[in-house]
Amino acid sequence: MQQISTNPCDQEPIQFPGKIQPHGALIVADRQSGLVQLVSANINDYLPGEIASMPGQPLTELLSVTGFNPDLKVSDYQIVHSPQKGACYLVPHFTPQALLVELEPVLHYGYNPEEIIGHLLTDIMSSDRVLASLEEATRKIKQITGFNRVMVYKFHDDGHGEVIAEVVDPGVESYFGLHYPASDIPQQARALYKRNLVRLIADVSANDCALVGLPSTWDANQIDLSDASLRAVSPVHIQYLKNMGVAASFSVSIVSQGELWG
Repeated sequence: MQQISTNPCDQEPIQFPGKIQPHGALIVADRQSGLVQLVSANINDYLPGEIASMPGQPLTELLSVTGFNPDLKVSDYQIVHSPQKGACYLVPHFTPQALLVELEPVLHYGYNPEEIIGHLLTDIMSSDRVLASLEEATRKIKQITGFNRVMVYKFHDDGHGEVIAEVVDPGVESYFGLHYPASDIPQQARALYKRNLVRLIADVSANDCALVGLPSTWDANQIDLSDASLRAVSPVHIQYLKNMGVAASFSVSIVSQGELWG
């Protein structure tokens, strides 16, 4: 018998928010014609021109100012030049109907993240205990991200979660050992965690940017943004984070044998 969820959050269409987080910009083009259909309302932070004139333009024409390579492949990012932002990542995603192009500024760090990740992989592979590997991963990810708290959240067979490893800054309340109900992470969110192994919410208090176009272009609320890293966050989840005093979050999925482990 099929199990029917009684959690209303399970029905929320989080893949179709019609808007993005504002730390980047998004262009939506028709995959067949290559014509731009929608742009995020903050596109002028990255590209010049009148927003109202962008829908209907060829995508290659709109992006020509950046020096991008038009031979776009799935999630194969390029580094391009925005007249406003300078060096930016350009990341394409494909749906059956649309080509999504994300733009985000290239950030420069005071350390080499590749070196830290290399050490992390070495430590994980040299450990013969899962928990020890997870504890080391927690320490290294905190070093890379600078977040106040990094924890490993394991899912149990009934779907509820437990914090099994944690590193926190002094004075930050510990969540180690706490259990949370399965309803905290709805089923469609879990499916997206398996599809997108990383998820950044850069600023819980930021105002999202709508996708805009001409009246004759596509409905922004029907564009599947499942693969877009800039996809706006459910208002329910934003309020959940605010209630916990969280200003930003970054999630890395742990998948084992095709299932979301934590």
